[in-house]
Amino acid sequence: MDRSTLERFQRLEKQLADQYGPFTLFGLFYFEDNLWRWDLVVSAPWLLQDRGQAYQTLANALVNGAGGNLADLIGGPRLLDENDPLLELLLNGIKLEHGLQQIDGIDLPLREVRRAYVITCQPVTAEAMA
Repeated sequence: MDRSTLERFQRLEKQLADQYGPFTLFGLFYFEDNLWRWDLVVSAPWLLQDRGQAYQTLANALVNGAGGNLADLIGGPRLLDENDPLLELLLNGIKLEHGLQQIDGIDLPLREVRRAYVITCQPVTAEAMA
């Protein structure tokens, strides 16, 4: 993934966080077993309230946000629950908001991530949601 595309995703994350609330996780993940390879992997309390609306919000943002269509560059958004093993692993090792960190080689049961670009990874507190 090239730098200018990553910067567009960073802008998109900031736009969504400013509009709806903070993300626990927002990043691009390259999964070995996916046809499209790259997925936008996200988690946020405001997304988990209504999954249908969450996917609609993310789909609209990918098509219209951050300077143009980003939807064609990924397989789709993946929404992680609070207790997802990938989210727990990342929260134990990364604290980042509106930044960019590359991670290589994450092995989990049933999932292998070759590379990830994490833009935000942080616990979201009740105060942050207010």
